[in-house]
Amino acid sequence: DFLFFWGAVFLVTTTLVALFKKENKELIPAKEETKGITDTYRLLFSIIKMPAVLTFCLLILTSKVGFSAADAVTGLKLVEEGVPKEHLALLAVPMVPLQIILPLVISKYTAGPQPLNTFYKAMPFRLLLGLEFAVLVWWAPKVKHEGGFPLYYYAVVVLSYALHQVTL
Repeated sequence: DFLFFWGAVFLVTTTLVALFKKENKELIPAKEETKGITDTYRLLFSIIKMPAVLTFCLLILTSKVGFSAADAVTGLKLVEEGVPKEHLALLAVPMVPLQIILPLVISKYTAGPQPLNTFYKAMPFRLLLGLEFAVLVWWAPKVKHEGGFPLYYYAVVVLSYALHQVTL
């Protein structure tokens, strides 16, 4: 029903735009300079050879190596240690408002002459969070009791995930 409704809204709005929107025929578009395929690839490779672009590519391609294991394995290890999957899934709910608000807050730091400075400053903290995730996994069997995990353990996990979202 949801998809049907929005599909109908899409069809109606695009039909109305097609019927009522008129093109401005007075403006003659300027002739764009087009290059051939070989010229385009020559330009692309000359851009790629620039030192700043090479450094940026190297940074982007290798930046996730330091925390890829901690990000990918933490949830699985917590489940292995006895934390129910359902509880971990519920811990993602408080992260939604944070994921919405953080880009708005951080955007004033990433817009400007040096937008990657925020990225550079967050990297060491994100690497340290990998150690924190390891401690969380190590701590899980120690706080587990017959009824499951205490509420303060889940509070620490939510706080850790929130810090992870900030550095992410």
